[in-house]
Amino acid sequence: MKDQSKTKQVLIQELASLKRKIANLERTESERKRAEEELIKSEEKYRSLLDNASDAIFLSDMEGNLQEANKKAEELLGYSREEISGIHISRIHPAEVFGKIKDIFNEIITKGSGYVNDVSVLRKNGTIIPVDITGSLVERDGTKVLQGIFRDITERKRAEGALKESENKYRLLADNVNDVIFILDLNLNYTYVSPSVKILRGYEPEEVLKQLPTETLTPSSMDLAIRTLSEIMELEKSGHRDTNLSRTLQLEMVRKDGTTVWTEVKFSFIRDENQQMVGILGVTRDITERKQAEEKLRESLEQLRRAVETTIQVLVMAVEMKDPY
Repeated sequence: MKDQSKTKQVLIQELASLKRKIANLERTESERKRAEEELIKSEEKYRSLLDNASDAIFLSDMEGNLQEANKKAEELLGYSREEISGIHISRIHPAEVFGKIKDIFNEIITKGSGYVNDVSVLRKNGTIIPVDITGSLVERDGTKVLQGIFRDITERKRAEGALKESENKYRLLADNVNDVIFILDLNLNYTYVSPSVKILRGYEPEEVLKQLPTETLTPSSMDLAIRTLSEIMELEKSGHRDTNLSRTLQLEMVRKDGTTVWTEVKFSFIRDENQQMVGILGVTRDITERKQAEEKLRESLEQLRRAVETTIQVLVMAVEMKDPY
Protein backbone atom coordinates (compact mmCIF):
# COMPACT_ATOMS: atom_id res chain seq x y z
CA MET A 1 0.00 0.00 0.00
CA LYS A 2 2.86 2.31 0.85
CA ASP A 3 4.49 1.70 -2.54
CA GLN A 4 1.23 2.42 -4.34
CA SER A 5 0.82 5.66 -2.41
CA LYS A 6 4.37 6.69 -3.28
CA THR A 7 3.84 5.86 -6.94
CA LYS A 8 0.62 7.85 -6.98
CA GLN A 9 2.39 10.85 -5.41
CA VAL A 10 5.15 10.69 -8.02
CA LEU A 11 2.56 10.53 -10.78
CA ILE A 12 0.77 13.56 -9.32
CA GLN A 13 4.04 15.48 -9.19
CA GLU A 14 4.91 14.51 -12.74
CA LEU A 15 1.42 15.48 -13.86
CA ALA A 16 1.74 18.86 -12.14
CA SER A 17 5.14 19.35 -13.74
CA LEU A 18 3.71 18.44 -17.11
CA LYS A 19 0.87 20.91 -16.62
CA ARG A 20 3.39 23.60 -15.75
CA LYS A 21 5.38 22.82 -18.88
CA ILE A 22 2.20 22.92 -20.99
CA ALA A 23 1.24 26.22 -19.36
CA ASN A 24 4.75 27.58 -20.06
CA LEU A 25 4.50 26.41 -23.64
CA GLU A 26 1.09 28.01 -24.01
CA ARG A 27 2.39 31.22 -22.46
CA THR A 28 5.44 31.14 -24.71
CA GLU A 29 3.23 30.50 -27.75
CA SER A 30 0.90 33.29 -26.67
CA GLU A 31 3.85 35.65 -26.22
CA ARG A 32 5.22 34.58 -29.58
CA LYS A 33 1.88 35.28 -31.24
CA ARG A 34 1.64 38.61 -29.42
CA ALA A 35 5.15 39.47 -30.56
CA GLU A 36 4.26 38.51 -34.12
CA GLU A 37 1.12 40.66 -33.95
CA GLU A 38 3.13 43.59 -32.58
CA LEU A 39 5.69 43.06 -35.32
CA ILE A 40 2.95 43.04 -37.96
CA LYS A 41 1.42 46.19 -36.46
CA SER A 42 4.82 47.80 -36.33
CA GLU A 43 5.47 46.81 -39.93
CA GLU A 44 2.09 48.18 -41.01
CA LYS A 45 2.74 51.41 -39.11
CA TYR A 46 6.20 51.70 -40.66
CA ARG A 47 4.80 51.05 -44.14
CA SER A 48 2.01 53.59 -43.53
CA LEU A 49 4.56 56.18 -42.45
CA LEU A 50 6.67 55.42 -45.51
CA ASP A 51 3.77 55.68 -47.92
CA ASN A 52 2.45 58.90 -46.42
CA ALA A 53 5.82 60.63 -46.33
CA SER A 54 6.08 63.74 -48.49
CA ASP A 55 9.60 62.77 -49.65
CA ALA A 56 10.88 59.75 -51.55
CA ILE A 57 12.45 57.16 -49.22
CA PHE A 58 14.74 54.32 -50.29
CA LEU A 59 16.40 51.51 -48.34
CA SER A 60 19.52 49.85 -49.72
CA ASP A 61 22.00 47.24 -48.55
CA MET A 62 25.62 48.10 -47.81
CA GLU A 63 26.58 47.50 -51.44
CA GLY A 64 24.10 50.05 -52.77
CA ASN A 65 21.40 47.68 -54.00
CA LEU A 66 17.94 49.14 -53.42
CA GLN A 67 15.61 46.96 -51.35
CA GLU A 68 12.54 49.02 -50.53
CA ALA A 69 10.88 52.26 -51.59
CA ASN A 70 7.73 54.21 -50.78
CA LYS A 71 5.06 55.65 -53.08
CA LYS A 72 6.87 58.97 -53.44
CA ALA A 73 9.94 57.06 -54.60
CA GLU A 74 7.85 55.39 -57.30
CA GLU A 75 6.56 58.80 -58.41
CA LEU A 76 10.03 60.31 -58.34
CA LEU A 77 11.73 57.65 -60.46
CA GLY A 78 8.81 56.42 -62.55
CA TYR A 79 9.59 52.80 -61.60
CA SER A 80 7.27 50.43 -59.71
CA ARG A 81 8.43 49.07 -56.35
CA GLU A 82 9.06 45.72 -57.92
CA GLU A 83 11.31 47.35 -60.53
CA ILE A 84 13.12 49.42 -57.90
CA SER A 85 13.95 46.38 -55.76
CA GLY A 86 17.41 45.16 -56.72
CA ILE A 87 18.40 48.26 -58.75
CA HIS A 88 21.87 49.55 -57.91
CA ILE A 89 22.05 53.23 -56.93
CA SER A 90 24.34 53.90 -59.92
CA ARG A 91 21.32 53.38 -62.20
CA ILE A 92 19.25 56.19 -60.68
CA HIS A 93 21.91 58.91 -61.03
CA PRO A 94 23.62 60.37 -64.12
CA ALA A 95 27.25 59.29 -64.45
CA GLU A 96 28.58 62.83 -63.96
CA VAL A 97 27.15 63.12 -60.42
CA PHE A 98 27.74 59.57 -59.24
CA GLY A 99 31.05 60.57 -57.65
CA LYS A 100 29.10 62.77 -55.22
CA ILE A 101 26.70 59.92 -54.53
CA LYS A 102 29.55 57.51 -53.73
CA ASP A 103 31.03 60.06 -51.35
CA ILE A 104 27.81 60.47 -49.37
CA PHE A 105 27.23 56.70 -49.44
CA ASN A 106 30.63 56.09 -47.86
CA GLU A 107 30.08 58.94 -45.40
CA ILE A 108 26.83 57.35 -44.21
CA ILE A 109 28.54 53.99 -43.72
CA THR A 110 31.47 55.45 -41.75
CA LYS A 111 29.70 58.23 -39.81
CA GLY A 112 26.14 56.99 -39.63
CA SER A 113 24.62 59.90 -41.55
CA GLY A 114 25.29 62.27 -44.45
CA TYR A 115 23.77 65.00 -46.61
CA VAL A 116 24.22 66.27 -50.15
CA ASN A 117 22.26 69.04 -51.84
CA ASP A 118 21.21 69.66 -55.41
CA VAL A 119 22.18 66.41 -57.13
CA SER A 120 20.46 64.90 -60.14
CA VAL A 121 18.24 61.83 -60.19
CA LEU A 122 17.73 59.92 -63.44
CA ARG A 123 14.13 58.86 -64.02
CA LYS A 124 13.00 55.80 -65.95
CA ASN A 125 12.01 57.95 -68.95
CA GLY A 126 15.46 59.57 -69.06
CA THR A 127 14.48 62.94 -67.59
CA ILE A 128 16.50 64.55 -64.79
CA ILE A 129 15.14 65.81 -61.44
CA PRO A 130 17.19 67.80 -58.88
CA VAL A 131 17.02 66.52 -55.28
CA ASP A 132 18.52 67.01 -51.84
CA ILE A 133 19.49 63.73 -50.15
CA THR A 134 19.65 62.99 -46.43
CA GLY A 135 21.00 59.55 -45.56
CA SER A 136 21.38 57.52 -42.37
CA LEU A 137 22.12 54.02 -41.14
CA VAL A 138 19.05 52.22 -39.75
CA GLU A 139 18.34 48.70 -38.53
CA ARG A 140 15.84 46.67 -40.50
CA ASP A 141 14.97 43.11 -39.43
CA GLY A 142 18.17 42.99 -37.40
CA THR A 143 20.34 44.11 -40.31
CA LYS A 144 22.00 47.47 -40.90
CA VAL A 145 20.72 49.19 -44.05
CA LEU A 146 21.07 52.64 -45.56
CA GLN A 147 18.02 54.88 -45.63
CA GLY A 148 17.99 57.71 -48.16
CA ILE A 149 15.42 60.52 -48.09
CA PHE A 150 15.21 62.27 -51.47
CA ARG A 151 13.54 65.69 -51.56
CA ASP A 152 12.43 66.92 -54.99
CA ILE A 153 13.64 70.54 -55.30
CA THR A 154 12.34 71.19 -58.81
CA GLU A 155 9.94 73.92 -57.66
CA ARG A 156 12.57 75.50 -55.45
CA LYS A 157 15.06 75.57 -58.33
CA ARG A 158 12.42 77.07 -60.61
CA ALA A 159 11.61 79.73 -58.01
CA GLU A 160 15.31 80.47 -57.51
CA GLY A 161 15.75 80.81 -61.27
CA ALA A 162 12.78 83.16 -61.52
CA LEU A 163 14.09 85.18 -58.57
CA LYS A 164 17.55 85.40 -60.12
CA GLU A 165 16.07 86.51 -63.44
CA SER A 166 13.96 89.10 -61.62
CA GLU A 167 17.02 90.32 -59.70
CA ASN A 168 19.01 90.59 -62.92
CA LYS A 169 16.24 92.65 -64.53
CA TYR A 170 16.00 94.84 -61.45
CA ARG A 171 19.76 95.34 -61.33
CA LEU A 172 19.84 96.12 -65.07
CA LEU A 173 17.14 98.73 -64.51
CA ALA A 174 18.78 100.13 -61.37
CA ASP A 175 22.18 100.31 -63.05
CA ASN A 176 20.89 102.25 -66.04
CA VAL A 177 18.55 104.88 -64.63
CA ASN A 178 19.57 108.47 -63.92
CA ASP A 179 17.98 108.45 -60.48
CA VAL A 180 20.03 106.88 -57.70
CA ILE A 181 18.46 103.75 -56.20
CA PHE A 182 19.77 102.72 -52.80
CA ILE A 183 19.05 100.29 -49.97
CA LEU A 184 19.86 100.97 -46.31
CA ASP A 185 19.67 98.69 -43.29
CA LEU A 186 17.86 99.98 -40.20
CA ASN A 187 21.13 101.47 -38.92
CA LEU A 188 21.17 103.66 -42.05
CA ASN A 189 24.17 101.87 -43.54
CA TYR A 190 24.21 101.38 -47.30
CA THR A 191 23.82 97.80 -48.55
CA TYR A 192 23.30 98.77 -52.20
CA VAL A 193 23.62 101.91 -54.31
CA SER A 194 23.23 102.18 -58.09
CA PRO A 195 26.12 103.35 -60.33
CA SER A 196 24.32 106.64 -61.10
CA VAL A 197 25.54 107.91 -57.71
CA LYS A 198 28.80 108.71 -59.52
CA ILE A 199 26.96 111.33 -61.62
CA LEU A 200 25.05 112.73 -58.66
CA ARG A 201 27.75 112.87 -55.98
CA GLY A 202 31.02 112.05 -57.72
CA TYR A 203 31.63 108.90 -55.64
CA GLU A 204 32.00 105.36 -56.92
CA PRO A 205 29.31 102.99 -55.54
CA GLU A 206 31.99 101.09 -53.59
CA GLU A 207 33.01 104.33 -51.85
CA VAL A 208 29.41 105.16 -50.90
CA LEU A 209 28.90 101.72 -49.35
CA LYS A 210 31.65 102.56 -46.84
CA GLN A 211 30.27 105.99 -45.94
CA LEU A 212 28.50 106.88 -42.70
CA PRO A 213 25.09 108.56 -42.90
CA THR A 214 26.62 111.85 -41.68
CA GLU A 215 28.96 111.83 -44.69
CA THR A 216 26.02 111.75 -47.10
CA LEU A 217 23.84 114.67 -45.99
CA THR A 218 24.38 118.18 -44.71
CA PRO A 219 23.64 118.55 -40.96
CA SER A 220 20.22 120.17 -41.44
CA SER A 221 19.12 117.55 -43.98
CA MET A 222 20.44 114.78 -41.71
CA ASP A 223 18.34 116.15 -38.84
CA LEU A 224 15.24 116.21 -41.07
CA ALA A 225 15.82 112.62 -42.22
CA ILE A 226 16.39 111.34 -38.66
CA ARG A 227 13.29 113.14 -37.33
CA THR A 228 11.15 111.68 -40.11
CA LEU A 229 12.45 108.13 -39.60
CA SER A 230 12.02 108.42 -35.83
CA GLU A 231 8.38 109.42 -36.26
CA ILE A 232 7.78 106.44 -38.53
CA MET A 233 9.49 104.06 -36.09
CA GLU A 234 7.34 105.36 -33.23
CA LEU A 235 4.22 104.72 -35.29
CA GLU A 236 5.49 101.22 -36.02
CA LYS A 237 6.08 100.49 -32.33
CA SER A 238 2.65 101.79 -31.36
CA GLY A 239 1.02 99.30 -33.74
CA HIS A 240 -0.12 101.86 -36.34
CA ARG A 241 1.61 99.97 -39.13
CA ASP A 242 1.15 100.95 -42.75
CA THR A 243 2.85 98.44 -45.04
CA ASN A 244 2.55 100.85 -48.00
CA LEU A 245 4.08 103.75 -46.11
CA SER A 246 6.46 106.03 -48.02
CA ARG A 247 7.88 109.52 -47.55
CA THR A 248 9.35 112.11 -49.89
CA LEU A 249 11.88 114.63 -48.57
CA GLN A 250 14.03 117.34 -50.10
CA LEU A 251 17.55 116.70 -48.82
CA GLU A 252 20.86 118.42 -49.49
CA MET A 253 23.63 115.93 -50.24
CA VAL A 254 27.39 116.33 -50.01
CA ARG A 255 29.40 115.75 -53.19
CA LYS A 256 32.96 114.43 -53.38
CA ASP A 257 34.36 117.83 -54.40
CA GLY A 258 32.86 119.46 -51.29
CA THR A 259 29.91 121.09 -53.04
CA THR A 260 26.33 120.15 -52.28
CA VAL A 261 23.41 119.14 -54.44
CA TRP A 262 19.69 119.35 -53.68
CA THR A 263 17.80 116.10 -54.13
CA GLU A 264 14.31 114.73 -53.74
CA VAL A 265 14.42 111.39 -51.92
CA LYS A 266 11.43 109.06 -51.89
CA PHE A 267 11.84 106.15 -49.54
CA SER A 268 9.73 103.16 -48.51
CA PHE A 269 10.35 100.19 -46.25
CA ILE A 270 11.44 96.65 -47.06
CA ARG A 271 9.62 94.09 -44.93
CA ASP A 272 10.12 90.38 -44.22
CA GLU A 273 7.46 87.65 -44.41
CA ASN A 274 6.15 88.77 -40.99
CA GLN A 275 5.78 92.37 -42.24
CA GLN A 276 8.59 93.54 -39.96
CA MET A 277 10.83 96.35 -41.24
CA VAL A 278 14.24 95.06 -42.33
CA GLY A 279 15.50 97.86 -44.56
CA ILE A 280 14.85 101.08 -46.44
CA LEU A 281 14.51 101.36 -50.22
CA GLY A 282 15.08 104.83 -51.61
CA VAL A 283 15.14 106.68 -54.93
CA THR A 284 17.11 109.93 -55.15
CA ARG A 285 16.56 112.51 -57.90
CA ASP A 286 18.67 115.58 -58.62
CA ILE A 287 16.37 118.61 -58.34
CA THR A 288 19.03 121.29 -58.96
CA GLU A 289 17.20 122.62 -62.02
CA ARG A 290 13.92 122.66 -60.14
CA LYS A 291 15.54 124.53 -57.25
CA GLN A 292 17.10 127.00 -59.67
CA ALA A 293 13.73 127.50 -61.38
CA GLU A 294 12.07 128.00 -57.99
CA GLU A 295 14.76 130.52 -57.03
CA LYS A 296 14.29 132.41 -60.30
CA LEU A 297 10.53 132.41 -59.76
CA ARG A 298 11.03 133.68 -56.20
CA GLU A 299 13.33 136.42 -57.48
CA SER A 300 10.81 137.34 -60.22
CA LEU A 301 8.03 137.51 -57.66
CA GLU A 302 10.20 139.64 -55.41
CA GLN A 303 10.99 142.00 -58.31
CA LEU A 304 7.30 142.13 -59.21
CA ARG A 305 6.40 142.86 -55.59
CA ARG A 306 8.94 145.69 -55.47
CA ALA A 307 7.70 147.05 -58.82
CA VAL A 308 4.08 147.02 -57.61
CA GLU A 309 5.10 148.76 -54.38
CA THR A 310 7.01 151.41 -56.38
CA THR A 311 4.06 151.91 -58.71
CA ILE A 312 1.72 152.34 -55.74
CA GLN A 313 4.08 154.85 -54.15
CA VAL A 314 4.30 156.83 -57.43
CA LEU A 315 0.52 156.86 -57.75
CA VAL A 316 0.14 157.98 -54.14
CA MET A 317 2.65 160.80 -54.68
CA ALA A 318 0.89 161.89 -57.88
CA VAL A 319 -2.47 161.94 -56.15
CA GLU A 320 -1.04 163.86 -53.21
CA MET A 321 0.55 166.47 -55.52
CA LYS A 322 -2.75 167.04 -57.29
CA ASP A 323 -4.93 166.95 -54.22
CA PRO A 324 -3.00 167.00 -50.93
CA TYR A 325 -6.24 166.32 -49.03
